[in-house]
Amino acid sequence: MTGRTRGPGPANPPGRFAVVEVRRSGSALHRSQHLVRRFLGALRPGGPAPADAAWVATILRPGEADLFAALPDHDRRHAVAVARRVDVALGGAPNAVLAAALLHDAGKVHAHMGPVRRALATVWLAV
Repeated sequence: MTGRTRGPGPANPPGRFAVVEVRRSGSALHRSQHLVRRFLGALRPGGPAPADAAWVATILRPGEADLFAALPDHDRRHAVAVARRVDVALGGAPNAVLAAALLHDAGKVHAHMGPVRRALATVWLAV
């Protein structure tokens, strides 16, 4: 994926959040490699690093922190990586935006699917 931040202008007046355009890039092979890396990373035990966990604690409100804590370890690591990329892309994002990035996969908790079943579902949908 690639991201591009658009500065102030008619669609994004000063004082408003920047608009970040994200689009998939690369070939099907690149996408497949990305998915394999994500799957293998999901098999690694452990949540975010202590420094990342401390950073998250400064961002999320109590109810949000509960949602984040309910995510599996690999989803929490992924969420931190996404939020860090958003923070860099926006040059310092507000906590509300970072919370959205941290919780973007929170709905997956209710799917009750581990990494293998999620990988199979991804492959099924791609076919």
